[in-house]
Amino acid sequence: MVGSIFFGVLADKIGRYPTLFICLGVQAGVGVLVAFSPNYWVYIVLRFFQAAGNKAVLQVAFIIGVEFVGPKWRTVAGITIQIFFAFAYMLLAIIAYFVRYWRTLQLIISAPLFLFFLLMPFVPESARWLLSHGDSKKAEKIIQKVAKVNKRKLPDPLFTEEEIKEQEAVSLEPKAGIFDLFRTPVLRWRTINFIYNWMVNNMVYYGLTYSTGDLGVNVYLNFFLSGAVEIVGYLCAIFAIEFFGRRPSIATFLFIGGSACLINIGLPIGTWNTVVALTGKSSISASYAIVYVYSAECFPTPVRSIGVGTCSMMARVGAIISPLILILGDYYYPAPLIIFGTTTILAGFLSFLLPETRGKKLPETVEEGEIFGTKVYDDKIAADEAKKKERDDITEIPLDDVTEIPLDDINDGKAHTNEAFESDNRV
Repeated sequence: MVGSIFFGVLADKIGRYPTLFICLGVQAGVGVLVAFSPNYWVYIVLRFFQAAGNKAVLQVAFIIGVEFVGPKWRTVAGITIQIFFAFAYMLLAIIAYFVRYWRTLQLIISAPLFLFFLLMPFVPESARWLLSHGDSKKAEKIIQKVAKVNKRKLPDPLFTEEEIKEQEAVSLEPKAGIFDLFRTPVLRWRTINFIYNWMVNNMVYYGLTYSTGDLGVNVYLNFFLSGAVEIVGYLCAIFAIEFFGRRPSIATFLFIGGSACLINIGLPIGTWNTVVALTGKSSISASYAIVYVYSAECFPTPVRSIGVGTCSMMARVGAIISPLILILGDYYYPAPLIIFGTTTILAGFLSFLLPETRGKKLPETVEEGEIFGTKVYDDKIAADEAKKKERDDITEIPLDDVTEIPLDDINDGKAHTNEAFESDNRV
């Protein structure tokens, strides 16, 4: 929770690139130290910092990925990260099955993280972040390199003087912070909606994860299958939001996940109980992946990282209370499933209040974020695109290509008056 908000703010202040590798350093360095904890309290303190860095790595890497792709590939970039998360989930079950001593296990999963520092020369800073901070020169270099690799032609110049001045003016304005998420009415309610959605997704996700041992099969096998069904959910999410849009897709997966929890109340422990539970886990994983992409698309660039960070921070509250809700099952067995099911279905209904973002240009300012999803925003983007196209279509003729033609030849040898010249020679 602390890592989500702290590193989210840091990523908006100093940039995505340095924050990513600071988080990696914390995650890897502290992760190794955890294996040598001399007592319980040192272990707890080190795990606190490791968790902060660990969560922030995923969060900042996700932001970089989403900000570097256009609308067509935003879905694939955002959810592919989650697929690798699930692969690691399954791999952890396999490693833990063979390595039962926790200190050795901790070293095996932490030490290899130092290899990621080999990527430092290849990971670029977010061009969107650079532009939002008025550094158009660095942003242009990165964009030119991307265009060269992808064999795409860019307009020359890439940014007009007017655009550069506008970017510099924006960069001199006070930097947006967490309070800007609640300063304007539309952005405020969307932020609250996303916070609730994130909290519910985390609460149910970890509730189902923690209870894998209660399904009546081997705990390692259950944990492995729990990761496997996540991959199914993520693949379904990619297909759904690409063809049906973000809003109906996340609502559908939330409805399925919530219904699975409620259905499982009446099922005895066994095959069908496991199947329904894993179906719910797959659906919640899908909605969890979508809310990552969805919220990053709805928050404008100046507060995108802090917005996702705030949602992620509040999502930790859901993760914190999740095991406490499971304890209620000791007093009334259906209680956890009732809470998980009803809150998830409510989140599904609330998601219909969010704007559809499929194929839309991301909002670049807080003002655009306020009107995002309205006809005013669509008209503004259409006008900007028309102006850009008009600029790109203008071709300047080099002076060397201009041939002087005697006036007598143009007007069949007739003498020119000012009036004749103006009427006949308007090339």
